[in-house]
Amino acid sequence: MPGLLALTAGYGHDRTPVVRFPDGRSISADDAGSAPRFDEDEWIGRTLAIGADIVVRVRKPMIRCIMVDLSRAGLAADGHVLDTLGRVNDTKLGLVVDVVSPGALRLGDPVRVASRT
Repeated sequence: MPGLLALTAGYGHDRTPVVRFPDGRSISADDAGSAPRFDEDEWIGRTLAIGADIVVRVRKPMIRCIMVDLSRAGLAADGHVLDTLGRVNDTKLGLVVDVVSPGALRLGDPVRVASRT
């Protein structure tokens, strides 16, 4: 997710807090070297084609809660992730999608932003 890069930039630590968001898959942007941003916010209401078969409709942004700061196996509590996410993107990180066409997801599958639904 491009937003993970933006969150890391706002977080101010060398270590990416990505391990606090294990509930999904991450998409790398083609221009990952540019300024961090939340590209996925622009995908609301659009369809994504993933690999050869998968199609999902992006319903809404994923609103995060205090759970991202709590301790869990292998991670100490961290009171900065949600605060940072609130400051840089109104506590939104990730997407809620509906599967239109299922299929096998493979590492490196291209993701194409398709039409508005």
